[in-house]
Amino acid sequence: MSENKFLDYTYNNKHINETDKTEILSLFANLQSYNYEDVFSPDLICKFRTTMMCSEVWMHNIIYKYSGHYLKRGTAVCKNKNRICKLWTTNKDNPFTNDVCHQMIIEFYYHNIFFNSIKDNILIVPQTYKYGKVILNTNDEILYFYEMEYYDTEKYVLDSINNLDDESKLRKINYFFDILKNGLNALSNMESRILLFHRDHPAYPRMTCIYEYIKCPRNMLIYDDKIVLIDFGEVSRISKTINISSYKTWRDNTSAVYPWIYGYIKSTLHIFDNFFDDALYNECYEYSISKIGSPEMSFRTNHFWEPGIVKDSNLVLIHILTIDNGLHKKISDTIKQKCQIDTLKDIQFYYWTPGSHIPWRNVCVEKYGTTPDRTYLTMLDWIQHAQEELMDGYNGCITIYLNKSWNEDWGGVFLYKDGESINGFYPKPNRSIMQCGGIPHSVVPTSKNSDVRLTIQVFF
Repeated sequence: MSENKFLDYTYNNKHINETDKTEILSLFANLQSYNYEDVFSPDLICKFRTTMMCSEVWMHNIIYKYSGHYLKRGTAVCKNKNRICKLWTTNKDNPFTNDVCHQMIIEFYYHNIFFNSIKDNILIVPQTYKYGKVILNTNDEILYFYEMEYYDTEKYVLDSINNLDDESKLRKINYFFDILKNGLNALSNMESRILLFHRDHPAYPRMTCIYEYIKCPRNMLIYDDKIVLIDFGEVSRISKTINISSYKTWRDNTSAVYPWIYGYIKSTLHIFDNFFDDALYNECYEYSISKIGSPEMSFRTNHFWEPGIVKDSNLVLIHILTIDNGLHKKISDTIKQKCQIDTLKDIQFYYWTPGSHIPWRNVCVEKYGTTPDRTYLTMLDWIQHAQEELMDGYNGCITIYLNKSWNEDWGGVFLYKDGESINGFYPKPNRSIMQCGGIPHSVVPTSKNSDVRLTIQVFF
């Protein structure tokens, strides 16, 4: 068995380069052993989870073939020392102890690269301190660790939001949303500059509640009106993200060569006034109002769209109408009848806050709320991605306006391109706009004094 199996794997798959590998081996050669009390204080708060290292494809189902061998990862907070430690623990006789240690060192190494590359004052990468191992004799275990500065981010957010009335709480959450958005932009700028990709920022939220997400997101935390970037275990020299515009260019250039990859849908735009009957329109309006006023605040946000779709937009709240909701069938039946559509993919209620908008975009091959997650190395990879995107993508979108009234000075106009001309429609109560085949379109920013712009978005 190779002494550096995991390190060789990451190098061969271009997640580290030759310089990285040399530096990591140097850090490994200088690894120090510590006594438990030299690292951890009595106020230790420790969380562990049994896991397989996510990058180690070669290690799947291997470590557990050896009876009694295991790997646990976790964190330990020592508030007295103002430290948080990343932990990797395994039993002493595990044949993969070197690989566990290399995983820790790689994360420590990339953490320091990001720390030394900060130029944007909205982004914080915690300073690191010592790294090494602790022998836990009582459990016959080895604990690998590295220390970094601790930021009590949850307390900061809770103290900022608790005891506010609902309106003030929503304003504060909107403010925190802007901080997260600016933090993502700063991270993207850093990644482009140092040619390293964090890859583990919150593009795929587990939670749908905005308040809970801001309080405890995955790897970008809010502290002192800034973003604290943590968890560098997924950093790579290869980006697993491709922007939609690049994909569209490739698709357009190769559609003639590979017609089976992408079948063009004729670009059409249909406008329906008085789309729902009065009873259904009023039911949809009342449902929309009831959700925005609900204490549950169970929404997604435009924070999880592609950055090129969000840009400088303010918050857009998104409530997904589940298929078991009786309103879902009523809306679906009307759309299928009036628009001659067989299958709908999503019905969602949108809440466009003042200052929100959509820049010019093409909805046809975009997947809502996600970023394509594939490492593109060959044309075959591209073709495979195209096929998968077409199965999960959208042919078009229907917007239904719910506001009982809309002042033209409030903005929020739907614009679309027709050749070299740009045309548009104001939000009109119970008006529906159906677009097919990827028509370039945008939504004008709503004014700072506008009502919340209420729409239903249906993707098919």
